[in-house]
Amino acid sequence: MRYYPIALNLANKKVLVVGAGKIGKRKINRLLECRAKVKVVSICANKDIRIKAKLKKIVLLRRPYKTSDTKNADLIIAATNNKTLNQRISQLANKKRVLVNVVDDSYLSNFISPAILRREKSIVAVYSDAKDPKLSKDLKNFIEDKWNEFLSYRSGL
Repeated sequence: MRYYPIALNLANKKVLVVGAGKIGKRKINRLLECRAKVKVVSICANKDIRIKAKLKKIVLLRRPYKTSDTKNADLIIAATNNKTLNQRISQLANKKRVLVNVVDDSYLSNFISPAILRREKSIVAVYSDAKDPKLSKDLKNFIEDKWNEFLSYRSGL
């Protein structure tokens, strides 16, 4: 096993997200659900991200990433499609001893994000130790499809 399963309390923690594309947006939304203080650095930002910034839910810096952006970050997520930039971010985070996740590159990451299924009383997190993220997503979807069946079985006990 390469990764130790853990759940982090990110309330009021400063999280830097570099990149605001499809994956970055999903990460930003999850971080906000956890009440993290999110700073986003991205040249491009879709309407949803811009609205969140206007409502002061996030800090949005619409410009290229600078090394100074990592200052005071408790956690960093590199969600760009630029491998060289992601590698730079990972190296700097490791140098500063800050947890970093480079989406789609577990070797540059010291933590990974599982596929999440959230229901009223529970959260199910599925991961494949970074070996097969698609398997994690498929397994999460399988569990989601069987959720009501499981609850009806459980209530019959």
